[in-house]
Amino acid sequence: LTPTINSVPVHTVRKPGRGRCLIAAEGVSAGATVLEEMPLIALPLPDSTEHALLCDVCLRDIGSPAEHIQHAAELDSPPVLPIDGDPDFDCRRVECSRGCDAQFCSRECEALAQATFHGPLCPGAEPQAPHAEAVEAFLDHAHGTDEAFLLGGRLVALVLATARRDDCSAAHAALALGDFCRVPYWELPKGAEARAACRDECATSLRLLRRALDGSKPARSAAR
Repeated sequence: LTPTINSVPVHTVRKPGRGRCLIAAEGVSAGATVLEEMPLIALPLPDSTEHALLCDVCLRDIGSPAEHIQHAAELDSPPVLPIDGDPDFDCRRVECSRGCDAQFCSRECEALAQATFHGPLCPGAEPQAPHAEAVEAFLDHAHGTDEAFLLGGRLVALVLATARRDDCSAAHAALALGDFCRVPYWELPKGAEARAACRDECATSLRLLRRALDGSKPARSAAR
């Protein structure tokens, strides 16, 4: 039997230089949905969050149109719009249960974040607490150097959370990321000088991330 995804018959093949490919077994109409899935990890980039209110997990819009305008235009209060209160336009907004600035579109997304990447990296409601300061140091460095470190931090936190949930080592939990971890990040820039600079940034980011995660007390799997 030919497997299907969203009722589209497909099969997989390996092509030299490309790896595994998903091939439709018959014609697919333009615009047809072939595959839907949640990303392994997602990240609203800082440039985006300056102009839009987005769920920290699924990146859906949150809040009302008036709140989006207030946020993007940095207004003291939301403007009055004729669509205020219309459920077709208003999107639910859920605050982080630990008190940080993260926001979500639903309790389900908030719970998923706390159980995976957000929990270990949540600064909480007390910015002067040692863990919060360690998290902020990691985030500030990532914002000032390379936003890819933000994604990397979430992936590491996800691995540790998976290890705790499945009662396995972090190395075993990281096996699922094998296809995404083929080349060290600092080897990607061209030129020895650029690679050396990237390696130094990566080393600093890893040191700050380790301090932040140590402060969250991530169970024994992190030490295995």
